[in-house]
Amino acid sequence: MQSALTNFDDLMLALRSTGRVGDTQHLRALTGGVSALVAVIEGGDEPWVVKAPLDQLSVDDEWLADRERGANEATILELLEGQLGPVRTPRLLFYDRSHVLLGEEFIAPPTLNYKDELLAGRSHPEVARSLGVALGILHGIDPPLTLSGPGPRQLFDELRLDPYYRMAAQRRPELRRDLLSLVDDTINAPQTGLVHGDLSPKNVLVTTMAPVLLDWEVIHVGDPAFDRGMMGAHFMLKALHHGVTRSTHHLVESARQFWLAYGGPAGVDQSIRHTGGVMLARLYGKSPVDYLVDEVSRQRAHQIGTMALSGQVRTVDGLLALLDNE
Repeated sequence: MQSALTNFDDLMLALRSTGRVGDTQHLRALTGGVSALVAVIEGGDEPWVVKAPLDQLSVDDEWLADRERGANEATILELLEGQLGPVRTPRLLFYDRSHVLLGEEFIAPPTLNYKDELLAGRSHPEVARSLGVALGILHGIDPPLTLSGPGPRQLFDELRLDPYYRMAAQRRPELRRDLLSLVDDTINAPQTGLVHGDLSPKNVLVTTMAPVLLDWEVIHVGDPAFDRGMMGAHFMLKALHHGVTRSTHHLVESARQFWLAYGGPAGVDQSIRHTGGVMLARLYGKSPVDYLVDEVSRQRAHQIGTMALSGQVRTVDGLLALLDNE
């Protein structure tokens, strides 16, 4: 394996040296992510996407992760072949093991990023419902051997448990016991089905057809409740961003649709604990959200996250009702 690619010039050189990009083609960098160099290759017959995982993620704190996660993403994209129930996934075009980069299908416009849509107050309940259904299907798939071993689980630890839960526990000692208990329970959960590991609105494209689920590099076999809780946390945080206090609000209804559409093995109790854990991690971990800027919304996120993490909330309706308590 060659040394890590660290910038888009190096990425283009690697593509040209392997003959994957010709003289008439050019690279258009995509921004917004922190874990990989991502670009669209244009100028050929059809545009396509190239990804090269970074070994140091683009955040303020030191955050290192094995670049082998690129191989894991290639494995799951090849397995899914572009479809996960009502949700689309990019088709794998190639995986270059020597440079640790992969080519995948470019999802042509018009597309909207689900995070941007939620922040703008457009909640797309049909997208939330489709994600819930697709997640239940994913958690029921028999995992391939390459994703069942300790390597992918270690990557999940490096990319989620450590920078999210352990870092938040370090920075907020009053949360330490509950966060580290959740870490232990996550590690010791039955290892049965596939877990996306990064189920966030930023990784969902809204299209005129089916929504598209991106960024599969944290795929592993582990605790399915993490996926359910992570998306649940993002719905809660977006609602707090908007100052939502009525449980009938359309954004809250989309969150409810996501929870109700799920038909997989993840239990509600553990999923709600992860909802709280991720909410707190996005306040105090290595990758804090950038849209909760006022102290009132941050304090409410802290209070709701603490209650969900500690097990004081046991139902989805109870969780969503916390948005009504100012």
